[in-house]
Amino acid sequence: MTQVNITKLKEIYQEAVEKDEDFMRELLTKVLQELLEIERDKQIGVKEYIRDEKQRKGLRNGYKNRELNTRLGKLKLLKPQIREFPFKTDMFENYQRSEKALISAIIQMVIDGVSTNKVKKITDKLSSSLRFSKSTVSRLIKELDPMIKSWR
Repeated sequence: MTQVNITKLKEIYQEAVEKDEDFMRELLTKVLQELLEIERDKQIGVKEYIRDEKQRKGLRNGYKNRELNTRLGKLKLLKPQIREFPFKTDMFENYQRSEKALISAIIQMVIDGVSTNKVKKITDKLSSSLRFSKSTVSRLIKELDPMIKSWR
């Protein structure tokens, strides 16, 4: 069994992040895309180009463009489609466009007293591909209202 040198991996990671943020974004995009393909194969019951009709539950039906906001910026993914039933993934919920950690950070900023205008400016400075409008920040905060009322 091969052992992984954690310190070496940390060095490679740090070097990649420091040198090129685009490299990390591309790497994450490729990994997430491959995970989507694996999930589709599990839902269909067979891998690509396998003609086992007894195990097949559905047919591949192309892709839909999907964007996901992450701490590394906006990722452009291709969400697989299945002809017989909707493709479901654990990677993100329906209509989710942003990583949960990113949303949590934005909500925490507002809780700490940062205005929605300033939150927008902060996200603009973090990455040129991340764009959270003032209305998006306000909508995220409105989702907290029921939780706050139940807590009181």
